Amino acid sequence: MTPRLELSAEALTSPSYPVDTRISLLGTGFRPGARVRLTATVRTEDGQRWASAAEFDADEQGSVDPTQMSPHAGTYVGIDEMGLFWSMRPDARPERGPTRFRLRELKPLCVGLTAESGDGRSATAEINWLLVPPSVSCERLVDPDGVGIFFRPAGPGPHPIVVVLGGSNGGISAAHAALLAGHGFATLALSYFGVDPLPRELIHVPLEFWRRARSWLDRQHGCDPDRLAVVGSSKGAELALLLASCYPSEITAVIGYAPSGVVYQGIPALRGQSEMKPVTPMSSWTLNGSPLPFVRFAGHRTTGTGLMIGPSEANPMSLKEMHENPLADIDVDHPAFIAVERIAGPVLLISGADDEIWPATRLAEMIVDRLAGHGRGHLVRHVSYPNAGHLIGIPYLPTYGIESFGGGPEANAAANADSWSTALTFLHTHLD
Repeated sequence: MTPRLELSAEALTSPSYPVDTRISLLGTGFRPGARVRLTATVRTEDGQRWASAAEFDADEQGSVDPTQMSPHAGTYVGIDEMGLFWSMRPDARPERGPTRFRLRELKPLCVGLTAESGDGRSATAEINWLLVPPSVSCERLVDPDGVGIFFRPAGPGPHPIVVVLGGSNGGISAAHAALLAGHGFATLALSYFGVDPLPRELIHVPLEFWRRARSWLDRQHGCDPDRLAVVGSSKGAELALLLASCYPSEITAVIGYAPSGVVYQGIPALRGQSEMKPVTPMSSWTLNGSPLPFVRFAGHRTTGTGLMIGPSEANPMSLKEMHENPLADIDVDHPAFIAVERIAGPVLLISGADDEIWPATRLAEMIVDRLAGHGRGHLVRHVSYPNAGHLIGIPYLPTYGIESFGGGPEANAAANADSWSTALTFLHTHLD
């Protein structure tokens, strides 16, 4: 029998699969008991080759089934049908620390799959990993109403709307929004700073940008603005909670990944990783022209003119202490605490307890406590992953290289998969 590497995925028959699809691999036609090595490779937009591997013993039928078998050796351990995907790592290690898998564009990624045994038998297959599902169309929004990318699912609708906000790196969280559109939501990946003509720095960003974005969404055919959720990550989660508290009648539900229930001070635009510069503390946000109360960072170095923002020589990535230390003097009634009790709809909070950017689990629990104190504890659910870090989000993508943000590759991959399913259930429950 000629070996085959079969592919199957729920409700899909083409060799193209959205990234968030669980894919089952099955190697057949090998000699019973033979050691079979499965590999996966992908080349990213910058030309970097990523690869993974797992070795199995073929069963009595000469088959290798990662959905039922644990590898003897490889880049992941345990039974995990998506292990070959999330455990990919770069072939060439960069000189300056680990690289991480970045998605700068929305182009499909070609994943090569191979099964080889010691006696020379082999099978190969390829799939296209899609960041934009095939049924989804997109258009760019660049006008006075805002900057973003709008993804429209197939069908006449009316579709519920999900607005996706990124974190303190600025830009547009396009892949997250595109994949959500594949599940029937009209999604807008909306930028609020860092993209022309928006503010360059995350300082004094006017919350009124929401009104302009909402007005644009109201004009889109096939969409239902009365069913609208906001999803944010990190500073985007802080912003999502703020928007829902300021405009409760316009937002049906909120999801916050690595959320903060307090407004932290604004973040200047630093041009180099080695740059240290004095910063006068200012709020991240304004409303009606006035800066919102905020919590100042507690940095390792300060000057008379303010905090020295920049990486520490001892710990070049972790910013956790800078965010956590000030919380000793803050309770749920502090002026900088977001008035989450004004949020009209349900809230889902997702955190990693090993977050090295800020104490997301503690911050999420503070949100839960404030809602409970106002008799609205039934509206919030907090899901915390003990060994995961700050960058929880799209499932099955390689998680190598994000340890500086907290968690390990396996724990982060598990958190990505579980939280994605949890978030989809939440959105369908409250928007459908």
